[in-house]
Amino acid sequence: MNILKGVKSEIDVKVTAEVRADNGRVIKVPFIARYKKLSVTESEELMDSAPDGWEDQKDFFKKQNKFQVDAIKANLLGWREVPTETGEAFDFTDENVDAMLEVPEYKLALWDGLLYAIRGKQALAKNS
Repeated sequence: MNILKGVKSEIDVKVTAEVRADNGRVIKVPFIARYKKLSVTESEELMDSAPDGWEDQKDFFKKQNKFQVDAIKANLLGWREVPTETGEAFDFTDENVDAMLEVPEYKLALWDGLLYAIRGKQALAKNS
């Protein structure tokens, strides 16, 4: 529990997956992701654990991907308004998180959302 006014432990961030489609079209899919709101120290520790170097780009890509997926899973608390083809709800479950992280555009949107949450930018007015 924080004693400073306005400081909360969670933050909602509007993110947009820019899904590549046929003929160079991009479909923008906005939704809201909820993250832990990290302290400065926690943010530094997270970024310090990022992989170093570009010596072997294949190895770096794997390490970077694992780092991003692990960081998202550790800090993503939920989501809402995720559109689906059928219009059915896309519940926040471990299985659905894994499915979303397998789609590059959605993984990138969730990663960008986490970075915004860490930096305190793009937060929606309704923080929890």
